[in-house]
Amino acid sequence: MNTQLIVTASRPWCAEMVAEMIRNSINDVVGLFHVTVIVDCEEYSDTANYFYEAILEACNPWNEEVALQVIRTHYEALSDGATIIERRQRIIQLWNIAKMNVRPEAEYIISFEDDTFFPAYFFTEWLHMLKADQHLQYVEGAECHRRGAKAIGAWEITDKIVSSLPYNKKNLILQPIQGGGFYGFATRALNVIQADFREDGPAFGPDVCFVYDTLQRTKGKAVVDWRCECEHHLEDGSILFPWDSNETIVYMNINGEWQQV
Repeated sequence: MNTQLIVTASRPWCAEMVAEMIRNSINDVVGLFHVTVIVDCEEYSDTANYFYEAILEACNPWNEEVALQVIRTHYEALSDGATIIERRQRIIQLWNIAKMNVRPEAEYIISFEDDTFFPAYFFTEWLHMLKADQHLQYVEGAECHRRGAKAIGAWEITDKIVSSLPYNKKNLILQPIQGGGFYGFATRALNVIQADFREDGPAFGPDVCFVYDTLQRTKGKAVVDWRCECEHHLEDGSILFPWDSNETIVYMNINGEWQQV
């Protein structure tokens, strides 16, 4: 299973955690041959250098069977007051960079966001699931949002309603979804290559669109793996866990417009 790890990173306080996740992935993920880290900051800034040095230091000695690629963007850092549209557009920019750097030999893409931590062996489990079921296109862990409502980043979507899933308390392992998040997932490389990274109104961020569009194009399926309880780290040192989720986000299609209810 030729697998490429793609990481987008912009928070300098997450550098050591990103490096640890990369190191764990190299040790635990079967078939991993290439790591691409997109550092989202001004090209020669201290943040870019800090990320680069932390990754190299934490992963030394490097596994010679795994290639490392670090891409430094030239974008200005988003301010704390950046709008949701500005944040979404940045995510689209970063994933278009990722799309252009998918290796020709890659069969699968795994990814995590810089403020997310979970056991890397889940990547291997998800890859085996993808290999065993040709209809399965996307698998993600469970994570609680850090902005706004404390909701799980897994979505049910119909023509009339878009709703985040409530935290699973029924010991389900896998649950079908129609929209997901970029915080920790595995998919087929072709899905990233063919993606039109976009956002579409309040209910459809780039991550939700990616999963939804992939399922529409492939007629496949996606699942959230509730066994993978992702840690969502905040700058103040606190951590959000899936069980911290106490809200459900719901949008309804009212006269052709998605409105939160």
